[in-house]
Amino acid sequence: MRMRLRVWLGMVAVLAGVVPARAAMPAGVVGAAGGYARDSYRVAHIYYYGYEGMDLAKVKAALPLKVGDEVTLGNGEWEQVEKQIRATVLRVTGKPPSGGAGVCCSADGGVDVFVGLQGQSYRAETWRAAPTGNLHLGHGGMRLYDEWVKAFTKAVESGDSLEDDSKGYALNHDAAVRAIEVQMRAWAANREPEIIAVLTHAKDARQRAAAAELLGYADRSREQIQALTNAAEDESADVRNNAVRALGVLAAAGRGVPIEVNLKPLVDLLYSGTWTDRNKASWLIANLTDGQRDTKMLAQLRKTAMPPLVEGAQWDAGHADFFLTILGRIGGIPEKKLDGMIAAGDSGEIIAAAEAAKE
Repeated sequence: MRMRLRVWLGMVAVLAGVVPARAAMPAGVVGAAGGYARDSYRVAHIYYYGYEGMDLAKVKAALPLKVGDEVTLGNGEWEQVEKQIRATVLRVTGKPPSGGAGVCCSADGGVDVFVGLQGQSYRAETWRAAPTGNLHLGHGGMRLYDEWVKAFTKAVESGDSLEDDSKGYALNHDAAVRAIEVQMRAWAANREPEIIAVLTHAKDARQRAAAAELLGYADRSREQIQALTNAAEDESADVRNNAVRALGVLAAAGRGVPIEVNLKPLVDLLYSGTWTDRNKASWLIANLTDGQRDTKMLAQLRKTAMPPLVEGAQWDAGHADFFLTILGRIGGIPEKKLDGMIAAGDSGEIIAAAEAAKE
């Protein structure tokens, strides 16, 4: 059984701490879990994106938050920190941050902070307008989703983030989470039309987010993939999160038949002002280009997405791996060698190979 780490390890917060960053984390996961595991966290890293053409050194020097600082994520205190970051970025660059200051757990138990800027490697979002339909999944679907959120959050906080994607839907290593996911699979298997209708037409973003997660447990179909691809452009970051997560699992499973996904919305996600969009898109694209490399897709990325790919590749602590994987494939580096270079931290050489191929 093939196991892999779920993307975006650990606890997540954006602004008030409710938007997930991990590909498999649902909307509101932290709030649904009843808060944070402890009061304060050490800032392990501060990452930037969207800064092409800006004086990044000036922003770094002025930022009121530094690596090593202790931050409190609950009780509204993080909102105050985010306001200070916003004011500083606006003063230094003349533009506000492209999104809230995203927070994700660090491998060493601290938190990683992501600050988006409105430079040349940022594009203003043109997401789909929210639908207006009064559709709901019903108690069964939402109940399973809510139970999964709580169980999954508990598993992540205990350090268990392994999953098996080989069946085309995620099955967690944690027994409690896996049991709920088996029920989600049984519930969703014969409800594809209902789930797609909610994902496409429900005005409630939470209903759409749950539908995106549950649709990933339905049988693989063209309609499923198209609905999830459309949801990758939803105005709600929560919906985009769960939709791209589901597509990533489908792409990882493969079964010898690659899924067909329109690249344009994924490029839009790479240029997004929300760091989770960039992170999720890199994971999905890495899965789409795995195995027999999609040379056409890589060529398109080489022409349209180098700036955000290079920015993401300069993160570390595991956040850069998928960006580096894509760039290494653009640069024509053999897969086994590329894996070794990523493990060794040879990001500069990988970026250079991709930039050389660009020309």
